[in-house]
Amino acid sequence: MVSHFQHSRDQKAFVSLNEATSVGILADLRVSGNLPVVVHFARSVHKPSRRCHILLIIPDKRKELNPLNYEKQFPGMPVELVCQDEMNIFKVPRKDLTHHFTVNKYDIVFYLETGSNFSLESIFYHTHSKMYAGASGLCSGYFDFEIDLADRPEMSHLTENLLKYLQKVPEKQESNIQESDKFTLF
Repeated sequence: MVSHFQHSRDQKAFVSLNEATSVGILADLRVSGNLPVVVHFARSVHKPSRRCHILLIIPDKRKELNPLNYEKQFPGMPVELVCQDEMNIFKVPRKDLTHHFTVNKYDIVFYLETGSNFSLESIFYHTHSKMYAGASGLCSGYFDFEIDLADRPEMSHLTENLLKYLQKVPEKQESNIQESDKFTLF
């Protein structure tokens, strides 16, 4: 899986949020409290001129699920849901559930996770994007843009800083940056 991903990436790239026309968001909502953070982030990123596609791993079981409960949180954005009971013994989601997300090409894919998550990583390695962004130290270092979460390993801190730094033009990012707001480019 990782070797396929490695061969499909020739070089790292930087795409500012203002330049992006298509964005993918990967998130795991099995951790309580992540839904409001992901909703706020997705609504901040989504614009009429920017297609935003979301894939969520959720704690619900498919037979008990009402997809509208999640879809209404993300108006105007396609949402793919992977339920807890739709993963194999290794906690990898079925490909037919992730295919609609992974078949698209994005300008930026946001990996919204603060710790190791094999289920989400297995989807991440099948995506196609010019740039990948997430927390430093995850996904074998394949991110083009990383946020250091050593001081505050919370998803809200990750999303705030992704928005803060990716809305800036690269030349302007050399301004004074607080020690807790470290980021890595390339």
